[in-house]
Amino acid sequence: MLRKSGDNGRIVAWLYDVNGPELGEAIRKNIDICIIDSSHVLVVCKLAAKHAQRVRIHLFVDTGINRAGIRYTEAIPTALELSNAPCIALVGLMSHFTQSELPNDATTHKQLKMFRELRDTLLRDHNVAFEHVHMANSGGCLNYDVSDFTLARPGLSVFGMDPNGKCNKNLWPAMTVESRIIQIKPISKGDTVGYDKTYTAKKNMLICVAPIGYADGVPRSSSGKLHVIVNGTRRKVLGNISMDQIVIEAHPNDAVGNTVLLFGSPRNGAAIQTIYDVADASNAIPYEIVTRVNSSMRVAMKYINV
Repeated sequence: MLRKSGDNGRIVAWLYDVNGPELGEAIRKNIDICIIDSSHVLVVCKLAAKHAQRVRIHLFVDTGINRAGIRYTEAIPTALELSNAPCIALVGLMSHFTQSELPNDATTHKQLKMFRELRDTLLRDHNVAFEHVHMANSGGCLNYDVSDFTLARPGLSVFGMDPNGKCNKNLWPAMTVESRIIQIKPISKGDTVGYDKTYTAKKNMLICVAPIGYADGVPRSSSGKLHVIVNGTRRKVLGNISMDQIVIEAHPNDAVGNTVLLFGSPRNGAAIQTIYDVADASNAIPYEIVTRVNSSMRVAMKYINV
């Protein structure tokens, strides 16, 4: 997608089906490939020879997170195999933190020590140097000295959010998610709202409807706990969240077309709800909320310069 959009910069990819079509296409599109398993080396070499291209490779070493990645004990022999392969340009060494959102964390310091020792051993004992050395995610960038590495891979902090799940005065949240009121109507005391009748009106009241739901990134797990901001006041979302709509307590001065704010950034002293509030109500983390919204083709994205 990035290549089709005209991005000619360096792209690094490390999650793929080794027996699927993705690797061949990545090679054709000049995408850097990460080796996450020693058995993938031969496959990549064969594909490179087939496409008559020298492939830029990053060695992804597991230093303790135990997800995708070369086992630490296999890192040196795999690096030597890659560095001696004529079809391969071994340009990168990388790993990933387990809990770098915690400052001065013993596990993170251990991972850094292992990673640096591997980098130094490969250079000192095997004359294998890397153009790119990278490990730091957002927490690594914010909480640790990684100035001896060449790249960083910030994710959540690009959106102005701190991976520790709390507001950071040095970061400005970049994303705002809004909807609009499309209907206002009265209900009577004893009426229920939404699927499974989880909310019962304690009095005659006004409700309003906004066309946004769990298909748009609003976690269904926040049902009964979520609030939104309408006309400067915090309103309770009533009943279970539906796939494509929520029901909100309404005030007499509300009107169809009024903005319904799910979350956004503080601005001009107006009432606000942050992504941290939504995450707390959903038993989730801010990153989960952001990626849910981004992955929805139903949400209109508008990018603004500030």
